[in-house]
Amino acid sequence: MHATESRPALHLHLGAIGAGILSFIALYVLLGLVILFALAFLSERVPSAALYGSFKIIGLASWAAPGYIAARIAGQRGWLHGALTGIGVGALVTVSMMFTFSWEGSVHTQVRDSMMKTFALAWLLCTLAGGLADIIAARRRRARI
Repeated sequence: MHATESRPALHLHLGAIGAGILSFIALYVLLGLVILFALAFLSERVPSAALYGSFKIIGLASWAAPGYIAARIAGQRGWLHGALTGIGVGALVTVSMMFTFSWEGSVHTQVRDSMMKTFALAWLLCTLAGGLADIIAARRRRARI
């Protein structure tokens, strides 16, 4: 790069990141309502293992969706917008774990270790979903040409 050339500026769409984090909050509340509904009306009809597995899958999807949403809104650098959204999502999940689990007794170390893994998983899922949004957008652009 020559001295007269300038590097392109790193454009972050902060609104997209905020929208991704807000979508996570909405999805988390919705997931809570679905769990309450399922426990109230389906617990006697559906095996508990099936309910638990379904909730896990839906929960992981609700961690990935914000990264995808942020990347789609931003329209560029989906990996980056997904990763930054993942930091926010991971922080919110970690904070919710702090208020959910007891800090007394023998589970203290297990909860602390689990919090770091949970943060990393939320970040990873958002980052991958942001990258997926980039790949889909690139394919759509090529299909239009």
